[in-house]
Amino acid sequence: MRHLAGCYLAQGRPKEAEPLAETALLKARAVLPDGHPNLGWFFNVVAEYHLESGNINESISSFETAIDLFSHAQSLQTLALAEIKHNLALAYDEKKNTEKAMELVKESIDIKEKHSSDFPLEIAQC
Repeated sequence: MRHLAGCYLAQGRPKEAEPLAETALLKARAVLPDGHPNLGWFFNVVAEYHLESGNINESISSFETAIDLFSHAQSLQTLALAEIKHNLALAYDEKKNTEKAMELVKESIDIKEKHSSDFPLEIAQC
């Protein structure tokens, strides 16, 4: 469901993505313990839906929840943290908070650079 919601978002179809994103998050919360890093992926897609729909404050809140969940994770989750910080920067940019957006982009790049030996292709894509 989460991946299909992401596909709909990528196609510019947020109305179709919303129920899938919300249902996927509810189902994930039902089976994963509170604070589980994998919940971050579900909050990220909900945040992307809100961003695409112009619900910037809701988007920021969901991105921040995803960041909080991923900030305690290891390995591949570290790249997710960098990606979601970048996504949150887009939301702040929509709110015309360029300073906060730039801060988050720099944090995203710093995370990728710190782990570039583990994930060499990721840093090249910054």
